[in-house]
Amino acid sequence: GSDWVPARLLGGTLAAFCYMDPRFDERVYIDATLQQTGAAMSALQCSPQQLWDTLPLALRAHDEPMHSMTALVGYQLMRLTAQHGIKVVLNGQGADETLGGYGNYFHNYWQSMLDRGALGALLSEIKAWSGAHETTLMPTLMGVLRRHVQAGLRRLGPYRRASEARWRDRLGQQTWLAPAVRDAATPPQYPEQDLDAALSWSVQREPLPIYLRVEDRNSSAHSIEGRVPFLDHRLVSLAFSLAPEWHLRGALNKFVLREAMRGRIPEVVRARGDKMGFPTAAAEWLRNELFEPTRQIVNDTRFRQSGAIDAARVARMLDAHHAGSGDYSGEIFRAVQWFLWQRDVVV
Repeated sequence: GSDWVPARLLGGTLAAFCYMDPRFDERVYIDATLQQTGAAMSALQCSPQQLWDTLPLALRAHDEPMHSMTALVGYQLMRLTAQHGIKVVLNGQGADETLGGYGNYFHNYWQSMLDRGALGALLSEIKAWSGAHETTLMPTLMGVLRRHVQAGLRRLGPYRRASEARWRDRLGQQTWLAPAVRDAATPPQYPEQDLDAALSWSVQREPLPIYLRVEDRNSSAHSIEGRVPFLDHRLVSLAFSLAPEWHLRGALNKFVLREAMRGRIPEVVRARGDKMGFPTAAAEWLRNELFEPTRQIVNDTRFRQSGAIDAARVARMLDAHHAGSGDYSGEIFRAVQWFLWQRDVVV
C-alpha cells in the first residue's frame, strides 16, 4: 500500500512512502504521481524479523492487541516519517467507508437496486462489473439473490438462533481462545444489506473506528499529528446524501471521487480498478522466517499456562501452518500478540 505525506505544511516537497514487498508493489501508481508532482521518494525497507521485533513496542503504544500484522507496517511507516522530520500528515482514512471504496460494497450496491426493483439497472451493473473482473453474469447474480434471501431470513428468530449455533460450532473448531473464553463470546451482528446501511455501519461500528485508532496510536507513538480530511463532517454529510450510483458505478468504486479527480491526478491512478490496503505476507513469514521466533513463544511455559489461550491448539495450528496444510496466520498472530500484551504491557 502507499501513504501520502504532503509537505506543503513544511514548505518542502511531497514525500511518498511505499511498502516493501514486491508482490504488493504499487510503484507504477506511485511513479506516475511522483512524475506529476515532482515529489521525493522514500521507500520503507523492513525485513520480516525487523517487523516482528517491533511488536513489543507497538503493543505498548497501542495499549491493547492489534487487529492484524498490518498495524506493524503502519507503525514502521510512522517511524520512517518521523525520521524525515515530518510532524503533520494527511491521511486518507474514511474515504473508503463514506464513498464506497471496498470491494464488498458492490454487493450492497446491487442489493439497493434489487430492493427498489431496478432489475434492468441491476443486470447492467453486474454485467459491467463481471466483464471487468473476468467472470460471468449468472454466478454473480445468483450470489446477489442468495444474499437477499439470507438478509430476509435473519429477521426470523429461528434462523438467527440456528445461525448462532453454526457460528459457535465454527468458533469451537477454529479459535485459539480457551473454552471458557470462547463460550462467553458474543455472536457478530450484521448490518442491513443495502448500501446506505453498510456504509453507516462501516463508519460507526467497523472497520473505521478500528483503523482510526490504529492510525492515531501509531502516529502518536512518533509524535506525529495525523489529520483525516475525508472525515470532515461536511464532507461526510455530503457523501451520505448521495445516491448509490455516485458511490459505485459499473466496475468502479468511489465513483464521485474519481470524477472529481479527473484531470487532477494521473489517469492510471484515477481509473485503477483494483484495491489494495496495507497487505502483509504474514502467512509466508510465519511459515518461514518467523516460524522459529513464534515457536519459541508458543513453547514458553507461561504461554501454555495462560488461562485465555488454548495453547495446545495454537501449537497444532503452528505446525499445520508450517507444513503448509492450512493458513492459520491470523489465529497464530492474534494468540501470540495477546500473550505478549498480557505479559509485557498489562500490569
